[in-house]
Amino acid sequence: MLGFLMLVAFAIAVASAVVSFIYRDRKDIVVCIISIIFFVCSLFVVNKLINMTYEETLKTADWQLEALSDTSQITGHGSLSYLTLNTNEMYLFYYKGEDGRLKFGKIDANKSEICEGDYTPHIIRYTKYTRSQLNPRLRKILFGEDKSDDPYENIYEIYVPEGTLVRNFKIDLQ
Repeated sequence: MLGFLMLVAFAIAVASAVVSFIYRDRKDIVVCIISIIFFVCSLFVVNKLINMTYEETLKTADWQLEALSDTSQITGHGSLSYLTLNTNEMYLFYYKGEDGRLKFGKIDANKSEICEGDYTPHIIRYTKYTRSQLNPRLRKILFGEDKSDDPYENIYEIYVPEGTLVRNFKIDLQ
């Protein structure tokens, strides 16, 4: 919709420029200049409307932790001449659902932080959103279907009691 309006503004600017040069009328030249200024200003306005967003991080889940372990998922593909391996560090966990049953979950270790202290074991999920500052109705009229309020990243905080992390350091300095 917005692209169509921009195309119409451009067409009006070009048509008025052609008419003013064909008939060499000062009134049409002024209209042409005004329409070109209008078109350039509309480009700036559209750019500002598209970029009127901000990030928001919301707490979207808090799971009571029953068991937690770390693991690596290794995937690979290739042929006789090359091989590509990808590793993905994951935390696997069981948590107590709202109905009291144990449920399984897994999260990316690269998007997690572990906090060790005087805590009851639980995991908090935060979800980042990109929010638009425009009214949703106006956004739909201008841009059609807008996906700016979709979540784009989850971040996890894992809280565990003191002394539950296993630390194993071996340094070979040969």
